[in-house]
Order: sequence, then C-alpha cells, then structure tokens
Amino acid sequence: MGKTTLLQHVYKDEITKEFDLKMWVCVSNNFDVKKVIADMLESLKKERPRLETLEALQDSLRTEMMSKKFLLVLDDIWEEDEEKDKSKWEDVLAPLASGGFGTKILVTTRMDSAALMIAKVIKKKKESLRLEGLEEEECLELLNTHAFADVDNLDDQRKLNLITAEIAKKLSGSPLAAKVIGGILNSNLDERHWRRVLDCVTEIIKFGQNDIIHVLRLSYIHLPQHLKSCFTFCSIFPQDYKFDKDALVQKWIALGFIQPSYIQGETMEDIGGRYFDVLVKKSFFDKLEDLKYFKTSIYYKMHDLLHELAESISKLECFRVEDSTKLPSIIPETLRHLSIGTTNPNIIKEFGKFKYLRSIFLFNKAFSQDLCNALIEILKASRSLRLLYIWAPKDLEIIPEEIGNLIHLRYLKIDSYNLTMLPRSLSNLYHLQYINFDSTRGPSQPKVDDFLPSDINNLSNLRYVKLPNNYISSIYGLGS
Repeated sequence: MGKTTLLQHVYKDEITKEFDLKMWVCVSNNFDVKKVIADMLESLKKERPRLETLEALQDSLRTEMMSKKFLLVLDDIWEEDEEKDKSKWEDVLAPLASGGFGTKILVTTRMDSAALMIAKVIKKKKESLRLEGLEEEECLELLNTHAFADVDNLDDQRKLNLITAEIAKKLSGSPLAAKVIGGILNSNLDERHWRRVLDCVTEIIKFGQNDIIHVLRLSYIHLPQHLKSCFTFCSIFPQDYKFDKDALVQKWIALGFIQPSYIQGETMEDIGGRYFDVLVKKSFFDKLEDLKYFKTSIYYKMHDLLHELAESISKLECFRVEDSTKLPSIIPETLRHLSIGTTNPNIIKEFGKFKYLRSIFLFNKAFSQDLCNALIEILKASRSLRLLYIWAPKDLEIIPEEIGNLIHLRYLKIDSYNLTMLPRSLSNLYHLQYINFDSTRGPSQPKVDDFLPSDINNLSNLRYVKLPNNYISSIYGLGS
C-alpha cells in the first residue's frame, strides 16, 4: 500500500468524525501558495473561491478555521529550495493557527527534509512513519491479481505462477511495479512472453538499475504505439492532475491518436474510452472518488512516478512553462504540445516561431493586452494546431479573430467569465469537432446574436458542443 492510499483509508475512517472539518489537498512540486489555500477552501466549502489576493484567501481560511478542530492532509509535498519553500509554507499555514485543540496535519512526501520543514513551520515535533516495501508474499499476491485479472481456467497456470514468483523477488516490494508488470503479463498469457518479461526485469536489476522508473519504462515499451501516444501526451498536464475520462478522450480524438474502428456503430469516443480503460487496467491511471459540490464524482490520477516517466519520454514533444520556469537555451523543433502558465508576454512570443504545434493550453488569470497580442502571434504562426484551450477567468472579453488561421483546429475550450462573443471567424473552422465554452455568467450573459457567429451551423463536423442552453437551442441544424 502506498503513502497516498494509506492516508485515503485514514481519511475515510470513522475515527475522523471527531474532527469538525476535514481537508485533502494535493500539493506536488513548484506549488502555488494561493492555489493551495484555494484548494483548502474548496475542500471545505465544496465550491471554488473567487478571491484574487493572498490576503483575502488567508482571511477566508482563517475565518473557516476559527476554533475548529480540523484534519488536514497535504499529499505529495516536495522541497526544492529550503528557504523559498519555507516562506511559502508559512503563508499557507499561517491561517490555520486559529484552529482548535486536537487539530492534526498529515503529510505524504518522498523527502524527509520536506516533512521536517513543515514541522518547523508549525513549530511541532516531526513524527514520521516510513513505509517499507511490501513483503515478498504480498508483492506476489498483488502481481498475480493484476497478471491474472479476468483470466479463468488456464491450463499452464502453474508454470506462469512460477514465473511471477521469480519476478516478485526482484521488485523490491514496490506495489506500483507489481501492478504495472502485472499489466504487461496480463496482455499476453503465452509462457514465452512471461519469460521475456522476467528476463527484462532481471537485466534491469543485473545492471544496477534498481530504480523503479526503469521497471516502469518496461511497461511503456510493451504498450502498442497508439497507447504510447495517449500516455505520453498526458505529461503536458501537471503532476496530480485530476483527469476526466471523457474530456481526455476528446483531446485524444482531436489530436489524431484514436484509430478508426471497423465495428459498425462504434464511435471514436467508444474507441477512445476503450484505450483509456486499457491504460487504467494496466495501472497507468488510478480511479478515485471525490465528494465535490455535495455529490460523488469519479476522476483519475497518474502516479507521480508514471508522470515522471511520461515527462522523460516526451521531453522533446511536450513542454510546460510557468512564471518560475527557466527556458532552456534551445527548445527542440520537435515541440508539439505546449502548456503556458506565465504572465510574461515575451516568453509566450518565443513560441510563435514553432509552426508545427499540435496543442496549446493557455492558463492566465489576468489577461492583459500584451498577452492578447502574444496570443495573436501564436495564432498566426501555429496553423497546424488541432487543440486550443484557454483558461482566463477574468479580463478576456474577446478571442482574437486570428483564430480563423487555425484551419486544422478540432478542439476549442474556453474558460472565461467575461467573454462577450465568440470570434466570427470560428465558423470557417470546418474541421472543428469540439466546442466547450465553460462559463457561469448568470444574468450578465450576452444575447445569442451578439455572442455566436451567425453561420456557426456551417460546422458540420461538430461532435460535441457545450454552451449555455439558450445558445444551443437557437442554432438550427448544428453539426448536421
């Protein structure tokens, strides 16, 4: 059982009912102070706060915590710069000082120094539980569970059991390695295949590469090419990202990762869903539940080691840039997928010279005119773009008409509260399959005729549209 799984069991246990409040927050490396506090508030109030400043977020959290006995789980903490990170954690944890007696903070981390830093910030003695690997017997049981999943009455199972027993001895008790190697074995029940996997694991250990990442790479090597593309693309999302199955499948379809089916009546979404289910079965994703807005939702996460693997494999094709990111002296021309979270327009303009980008994710709370101009430069250059996602909750009122240059665009998602109209040139994007405009404007919603291009019903390849209901109902023959 891993660190996070153990704490999930604790978090759901009856014993936690003695706490007035409970919060679970995923942190990961290079965390943002305001985001962590906002995540705490969302965990408490079941809705995302719209507060902008650090002070406002801290005040809101302090009010919620006042004299309350709470349980806080901080999952997957890292330490990269001791002084800088200590200062950030002081900002995060300061509002919690108003909490009541008996409050507990639980932390998961791969770095002992990170746990010690948190203890220093809250001025408490560090009490730690170091998880060892599984016992060999437990590791073998987990390996067999995944290797023989959905398998009945094998003639030569005894021989296969002998092979898994040998493999289990070499996995150092790693539950993740047991699950992913089990997935490799399950894909082909031929004894020769299983012996080849045993030989590969043995070679990895023999040459001293006992780091689990090398064992995980073996699971990637055994994927078919179409699943390799689907997996490595996921490195464009940050660590601990909560994946929605349907939304990810739509992106895979837009990017051309899904192979057509020869089964009558089977849609691209059906095929993509099967791809995703295979990756889940092979333990590339974990299925989790989240109580959000008073209802349980299903989401998926990628283990941080598998995310590291995806990053190492896709480093020439996928790149994420934040305000704190130091741009490399040379950005490879093979770059295809780009995530931008910086407020520096000059950095954004740097990527205007990459003509063969396939996807761009742009995240920016404050969308200035300089940023808009930088976006225009990218839209002019990136004519091969298939996917564009813009997250700009405020200040973005109009999407530049230059989006009409993106003649290969398949997927467009815009998250903005202030958008007043979709670009008129949108109706020229014949290949567009997915339009997703996510907004909660309420009564300030612009009129249909003002917001939508008049000839948007020309988009005959649309497979999915998310717009306010009164917008959709007004579009005659959409997607037909």
